[in-house]
Amino acid sequence: MTDFVVSAETFETKGEFVPETYVAAARKVIPLGSLKKELDAVREDVSGELFHIINEDYAAFLALSTDLSGLDDALDRIAAPLATARAQVASLHAALDAARATVAAKAAERAAVAAARAQLALCIDAARCVDKLEALLGLRASGAGLNRPAVAAASDSHVIERVGAELNRLLHYVEQGEGLAFIRGLTPRISAVQDALRASLRETFLAALNAADGPGLKLSLRTYAAVNGVADAEAVVARHVVTPALEAVITKAALEAGSLGSHNGLPAIYDAVVVLLRRPQLRLLLELAATVSVPAAASSADQLPDGADAPRAAFEFMGNAVFAVLLRLVDDRIPHIFAPGLPDLFHTNYSATSAFLVAVESVLGPVDAIQAFRASDHYLAFMRRWNLPVYFQLRFQGLVGPFAAAFDAPLALAELDDAPADALPAAVTQTRSLVTVLADVWAPTIVLRPLVGSFFKLSLQMLARYTSWVDLLFDRRTLGEADETPVSLFELAALDADANAVLCNALPRLEAAAVGALGPETSPAAADAAAAAVSAGLTAPAAALAALRPKASAAIVDLLTSSLTQNLDAELSAIPRAYRGLSKPTPTTASVFLATLFDPLDEFEASVVGLAADARLAEWRLMTVAAAATAFAASLLAVLTSVKNAADSLRRLRGARPAGSAGPSDTFKIYRQLSLDLAAFDAAASSRITSAPAVALADVSAATAALADTLAPVLARLAELEAAEQ
Repeated sequence: MTDFVVSAETFETKGEFVPETYVAAARKVIPLGSLKKELDAVREDVSGELFHIINEDYAAFLALSTDLSGLDDALDRIAAPLATARAQVASLHAALDAARATVAAKAAERAAVAAARAQLALCIDAARCVDKLEALLGLRASGAGLNRPAVAAASDSHVIERVGAELNRLLHYVEQGEGLAFIRGLTPRISAVQDALRASLRETFLAALNAADGPGLKLSLRTYAAVNGVADAEAVVARHVVTPALEAVITKAALEAGSLGSHNGLPAIYDAVVVLLRRPQLRLLLELAATVSVPAAASSADQLPDGADAPRAAFEFMGNAVFAVLLRLVDDRIPHIFAPGLPDLFHTNYSATSAFLVAVESVLGPVDAIQAFRASDHYLAFMRRWNLPVYFQLRFQGLVGPFAAAFDAPLALAELDDAPADALPAAVTQTRSLVTVLADVWAPTIVLRPLVGSFFKLSLQMLARYTSWVDLLFDRRTLGEADETPVSLFELAALDADANAVLCNALPRLEAAAVGALGPETSPAAADAAAAAVSAGLTAPAAALAALRPKASAAIVDLLTSSLTQNLDAELSAIPRAYRGLSKPTPTTASVFLATLFDPLDEFEASVVGLAADARLAEWRLMTVAAAATAFAASLLAVLTSVKNAADSLRRLRGARPAGSAGPSDTFKIYRQLSLDLAAFDAAASSRITSAPAVALADVSAATAALADTLAPVLARLAELEAAEQ
């Protein structure tokens, strides 16, 4: 136990040794005195082992000390050459740094000299350019500044072109030498050169334009483009050519054309503008301007969408000269042509403007020129002045108001004498309202080409309103929500005929009108795409109108069948009472009511002749006969069942009939009467099937077979009961 508690391995633990913990654990095993003795014994053992280890390795330790003797001197001898080399390297680095600094200073000095030389060369070149330009333009220096002689000194077009090229080079020098005092000192002379060039170029340009000098005009345009003077050229044309001509034309008096407050003179004003554009000088200018191109950034016109960096026509005289002046004069003198408050007048003015724009684009010619013209700021500003949304809203209110009022009223039949000669046939007032408003929407005095989409959407909304109204009538079969009067058969037939007329006639007219409203200026590809879009838009209304026809047939046939069979149960039920116990003779003819059973059908067909097509009448006749046959068969079977039950009850009460009783029984007579009635109904129904107008032979055969199938069970039951009663 003692060896277990006290051992050398206990004190060799890697963790922290806690004496208190060790003693507390050991005293539970041995007394403290014994523990002390054990610890002393362990200490003596460990000390002896330590002395043994020291004595064993002492000789090797002394030998190591002897071997390291003189090592410091050897290290000093080795380090001395290294220190010398380090000093030499440091000296070399210092010499190299000094040489490098000297070279850098000389390079900077040379760079400064080169920059100064370049600046000097730039200044010399700029000064020479200014001198050359002043010489070409006839400018000379004086004590008071720069004097400019007559511009005629530079009136030659080729001289102007040289001046433009030199000025372009000079401006490049000025841009490179920005910030140099010498260049800033040249600014007054450069401004004078630019002013002189601008004046000379303007006179040369106007002279070539007035003389219709093609080469001189093209040279002037190239010079304007070379010196970034595109806007100047357009301003010259606007100020000296367009403005004088249009100021004499665009006046309030010319607009009124002798009629106070009218706009009758607007087409004449536009014609005068077109005449101006067709002058030989302006036509030549437009043709030559299309041949002069610059990068897109150099043009004053808006950037075209097909590439920002591609060269394009530098000048946009039509938009930035002609239409700039046109818009300014119209705004100043006759701005009320844009007012949409009077829709008819607005339509007239816009139509005249559209024709004017077509004429203007015909003057421009190439597609690229037309696209650039349409993209110009002044053209877009001019077109924005026409407030088309307000015009559409005013037309919308005028068209939709009467149309909505018609559909808020109950169904009413239209007077045929009130219909216009070219109007679609319409038997119902609401249908006539739809047809009328569709014709008005697409009338040439209403629709405008930019609003074709809006008017087409309005037409679709009106068709949807009409279709839902007719559909509701077919479902509810009353004249209105507040009026519970049933819709008559004639009114249902009129609605069916009108819906078919809208489907077959109004929709094709609408499609043709919508495509035609785009105008002849629409490209063939765009016209084909528009026609496809219109046709697709009318698909849903056509399907909705077509879906009304089965509903109309169901409603009409249901009412006709009700009229035919409303007294059928009562008439058939009265037959047993007419023979039971009255000793009447055996019947030989059908009941009287069968002669007039189909009169409601005949009267209905006579009333709608000319309104409904023969094929439609035949369809309703066959459906009505089939429904009436089903109802007749059901009623007859019910009566047969009742008669048989009554006969069976009487037999049970009275017993078997006495032998030798003569004559048929009352029950037999009833069966015979019902059999005659069934045959009469079959004959009447078959007659109406075979005489139906515009019906194919196959349809007649099918209807006859269906009638036979419907009546066959009744006929078989009658034969069975009649045979049993004999």
